[in-house]
Amino acid sequence: MAIVFCARAVTGGTFAGSCMKAWKRRTLIALGVLGSLALAFYLSRNFWLRQARAYALGRIVMASEDYGRNLPAIDTVEVFTLDDASVDHTQGFLGVFFTPKGTRGHKTLIGQDAQTVSELWRHLRFGHEYAALCFSPVYGLQFKQGGQIIFQTSVCWDCSGYTLPVTPFGATGNGFDSHSPNALKLFEVLEQHVPLPKPQPEAKMPAEPAKTQ
Repeated sequence: MAIVFCARAVTGGTFAGSCMKAWKRRTLIALGVLGSLALAFYLSRNFWLRQARAYALGRIVMASEDYGRNLPAIDTVEVFTLDDASVDHTQGFLGVFFTPKGTRGHKTLIGQDAQTVSELWRHLRFGHEYAALCFSPVYGLQFKQGGQIIFQTSVCWDCSGYTLPVTPFGATGNGFDSHSPNALKLFEVLEQHVPLPKPQPEAKMPAEPAKTQ
């Protein structure tokens, strides 16, 4: 429309006046609309922030259900012990601040062993209110069906936390009741299959030789 208008203005010999006035008017209208939208967003920012937070929390709750009590059928569970010393072998597991977590021990569970772990996981109580601020996972779990990973997570019993894939945010953290009977039983079963490394005793300083009189 502006090009047609300017072409007509040139024909009438009034390009410099009429065309520039039209552009200024359109620019002022556009700036006015943008300013109004910005002001409306600023005045209602708390509302939109609450909506965004509600959406994010809702996605976490849905994901915790999808990969918790509604976890699909599983035929294999890969159990890993995690540490920070072998980060070159992470298998995709994450630790604190979602940094790579190394793997040490490993065992593949199939048959009834895999079903036991899966059922215990499905019957955990999940919720962000259980999670502490720390996160030092000791076990990594891969739940598989037909060779495909359905769900993978790093789990910390001390901090009652685990990693959870949430669309569209990627990996995030969630909590579980690590003191419930099912959670304690799950930890016991995992330790039976892949025991955690025993803590190394602290090195003692050699005793000073006795001074001769």
